[in-house]
Amino acid sequence: MILQEQLKNFSIYTNKKLLIIMLLGFASGLPRLLTLSTLSIWLFEMGLSKTTIGLFTLVGLSYSLKFLWAPFIDSLKIPFFTNYLGRRRSWIILTQILLISSLIFLGYSNPSVDLRLTVLAAVLVAFFSASQDIVIDAFRVESLEKELYGAGAGMYVFGYRIGMLVAGAGALYLATFYEWSIVYILMSLLILIGSFAILFASEPEKNSLIDTQKKKNIFHWFNDSVINPFRDFMKKGNWKIIILFVVLYKFGDALVSVMANPFYLEMEFSKIEIANVSK
Repeated sequence: MILQEQLKNFSIYTNKKLLIIMLLGFASGLPRLLTLSTLSIWLFEMGLSKTTIGLFTLVGLSYSLKFLWAPFIDSLKIPFFTNYLGRRRSWIILTQILLISSLIFLGYSNPSVDLRLTVLAAVLVAFFSASQDIVIDAFRVESLEKELYGAGAGMYVFGYRIGMLVAGAGALYLATFYEWSIVYILMSLLILIGSFAILFASEPEKNSLIDTQKKKNIFHWFNDSVINPFRDFMKKGNWKIIILFVVLYKFGDALVSVMANPFYLEMEFSKIEIANVSK
């Protein structure tokens, strides 16, 4: 009897919507380490200083500052894409196309020859990855019924962690045998898992967002989508502290994550050993 109840509870995770959420979580988790700890190993092998490697931590600010452009992604329609895929799915597909392109760009950059291109590519990857997170979070909330919110969050985190594992340990295994450019190209292609998943999904029926095509005045839209939400937020007495917390709360973890791998390499651990133990 107990076993039957447990199997019944587990069966919720075979829901098609939850499986799609898990695959989207995988696509969200994959790019993060490719601009942080995994990238730091590549930069160290190219002979860059620890100071330069540490400064790459700032690339991750896109994840903390994504609330600044979230209102635009929430409200704007994409010509052609939105008509065929819907608002949420079109934004997910677009951000994933741009994310794949920027990862390939990062893979083909050479930090020892032109560091500026590598910085630009890493910034683009982080920006499009953060933008993808915005849309996937909205899609997850709007596409699931309330009773599936908990399971949906669990499946998303599970997929996200698997993506981080692949971008961490998986990338280091590959980098032992292949050039970094090939590693980043292969990692970028894995984003397509999320793209295929969203093509099999349905556009969420819930849609309380502003239809920009019905707005006659762009200033009205900007006021409703951007100014008013921030104005409401700033009515909170401690809004400055909240913003500082959002921007800085993961900064220490990111810095340690980026600088740990160069330290391991200096201690003469191999990439496979680092992947086996720390990832």
